[in-house]
Amino acid sequence: MSDGVIEFSQTWFWLSLVLWLAMNGVLHAMLLPAERAAATGDETAAKKVDTAGIILALMLAVMVYLMVFKPGF
Repeated sequence: MSDGVIEFSQTWFWLSLVLWLAMNGVLHAMLLPAERAAATGDETAAKKVDTAGIILALMLAVMVYLMVFKPGF
């Protein structure tokens, strides 16, 4: 569909894909369990929710950078 402009072998593409998978790992392994614990009244889980949110936001910013500027293209 991209007429050969974007190929799967480009570095920015694979880095974005790996980052997206890592973001899903953080979401399911860290954020969702911490939110469930916070909902039951665990006050220490709120810190984990904040930390996971920061990690996800930074990963998203890096992924958007990779997809917009395509370094190494």
